[in-house]
Amino acid sequence: MKKNLIPFPLLMWTCLVNVLILIGIQSGWPTLSIQFPIMHVANGLFFLTSLFSAIIQLNGLKQPNAHAFVRGVTGGMLLKIMGAGVAVLVYYLASGPHFDQFTVGWSLLFYPIFLVAEVRTILQHNRGKK
Repeated sequence: MKKNLIPFPLLMWTCLVNVLILIGIQSGWPTLSIQFPIMHVANGLFFLTSLFSAIIQLNGLKQPNAHAFVRGVTGGMLLKIMGAGVAVLVYYLASGPHFDQFTVGWSLLFYPIFLVAEVRTILQHNRGKK
């Protein structure tokens, strides 16, 4: 039954961050010159990479070899970091002079949020494996 709940913490964090972004739009954060569509895209990209990373890590958890799990965790973290770097580079090249460093900085704060959700999910599954 736990296998069906794998994406739930990631979905929960995605929804929570989107709600906070929408509350920020309503409460006057636009005066901070944050580009909210970019933050929504960043939130969605971190959700997708975290979901893919969690699948990789859970597949490693199923293996009898402990090194497979470590490779899965390392690969998942590398995937998210590289994905974030590529996304920032694509945004920089696509936006040209309209590149907003402030928005990118706030968007990169989504990484630790999704990292916590992913690690908690993996630890719960690891605990149930005993």
